[in-house]
Amino acid sequence: LAAISLEFVVPAPTYSNAKIRAIPAHLKHRRTLSLLDQIMNDVTISKDLDVKGLNCPLPILRAKKALTDMESGQVLRIVATDPGAVKDFAAFCKQTGNPLLSSESSAAAFTFLIAKR
Repeated sequence: LAAISLEFVVPAPTYSNAKIRAIPAHLKHRRTLSLLDQIMNDVTISKDLDVKGLNCPLPILRAKKALTDMESGQVLRIVATDPGAVKDFAAFCKQTGNPLLSSESSAAAFTFLIAKR
């Protein structure tokens, strides 16, 4: 699975020459930021959970247990290797009402950020 990314278009600097009416598309600057990088700037991780090597349903069960020990608003970071965890954690968060802040994949693992409701 490819990493989730957002693309922002930043307009090129404005020019003082009145003859230039529009900025050509090739002069616009593009920048791609990882969704996880953006969230990490604003979120403090309260607890880490490493469930690498575990298959369904163990990652969900361990996350559920970890969330019970946390206070509302705290964030749990989960690192898993089971490819089914992507759908599992999305369904888990929808069912429990705990917001899934981020779901990102890399070649080695899947990382999830879940806020305790």
